[in-house]
Amino acid sequence: MTRTTLRRHRWYRWGAGALGTAISIAMLAALVTAPAASSTPTSTRPAFRLMWGAYANAKPGQSIFEAVTSLEKEVGRKLAIANKYHPFSDHSYGFEQWQLARGQLPMVSWRGTDDTPDANRAAKIVAGEYDGVIKAAADGLKALSGPVLVRFNWEMDQSPGDRQYIGSPDEFIQAWRHIHDIFQSRGAKNVKWVWAPRAGSFKKSEGQQYYPGDAYVDWIGGSAVPVNNFASFNDLFRTFYRWGAAKDKPLLIWAGVQEKPGNPGWKANWFDRARSTIVNTMPELRAFIYYHALAPRGGDFWADTTAQALASFRRMGQNAHFRRMHGGGGGSGGTGSTPTPTSSSSTPPPTSSGTTPPPTSPSSTPPPTSPRSTPPPSPSPA
Repeated sequence: MTRTTLRRHRWYRWGAGALGTAISIAMLAALVTAPAASSTPTSTRPAFRLMWGAYANAKPGQSIFEAVTSLEKEVGRKLAIANKYHPFSDHSYGFEQWQLARGQLPMVSWRGTDDTPDANRAAKIVAGEYDGVIKAAADGLKALSGPVLVRFNWEMDQSPGDRQYIGSPDEFIQAWRHIHDIFQSRGAKNVKWVWAPRAGSFKKSEGQQYYPGDAYVDWIGGSAVPVNNFASFNDLFRTFYRWGAAKDKPLLIWAGVQEKPGNPGWKANWFDRARSTIVNTMPELRAFIYYHALAPRGGDFWADTTAQALASFRRMGQNAHFRRMHGGGGGSGGTGSTPTPTSSSSTPPPTSSGTTPPPTSPSSTPPPTSPRSTPPPSPSPA
């Protein structure tokens, strides 16, 4: 490994000294390889494989654990990353610990507010009004047995009045740095920060304005879950990718698409073209996360809306380029296989608090018949 390569991929360090456990070392080994990579798209197969994951929205009668294992059965493999939404005051991380035990990398989508939008939340954070909440989150995540991605207040570039808008670019940057510094002071070195505006905002040079700086960001993400917008994968993410590829950071794409009325093969074709575009032209991409959900305000984004769409989605997940696993724990390491039903790693602890309680009652448990553990946020224009 050359010194240049080590510099370019310094993101591989997950704080093994701080974690100090065999599981963390195994995870590091599974996550990291170090061939040289180019910062510009190429026409050849990228050297790095990437992690393929999802937000699996619970269907009626399912727990969040069952939502994940059910999707895994459909696609014939284990997810490398599984997302869970956390309101600002929710510090229950049983689901994330369950993932770590089965060799997955958890991603916490941590909202900047609880139930009500607050356009002044960033300024309040900087003023120290929520330091207690932030410290509790840092301590809770630090207590996990391995690394975790935290996607704080994604799509922060939404318009004032929208749920994800918590302040101007300058206010958001100061809030992000304030939170980051508190986590550092609490020793939560296993937390890796995912900064993720809407991918479409890069075309208007808006998302870039919210960038907190290289020292405060570990992963760069782009989000696109368009409602009644049937743009191609390339149209949605190309500008974001070009901007992010110039940075010395791993890139993450969060995507969701609907079926196109009158064109039953459109969604399946979208998955196939996305797979081809990623494999052949996006060497800096390290993770693809799919929004497998029914949006509460409308929009059917399930990957299995049709048998044809599911087959294409499955082909993506079975492709060798998408087979990187985080490794460690009770999972299958880098094989990407789904654990057997009798495996202890695939069974959630029955008393776990990580079943995503309602935002207003972090310690409570949702009714067994709840259609979803935490309602996913409504998609916004890409």
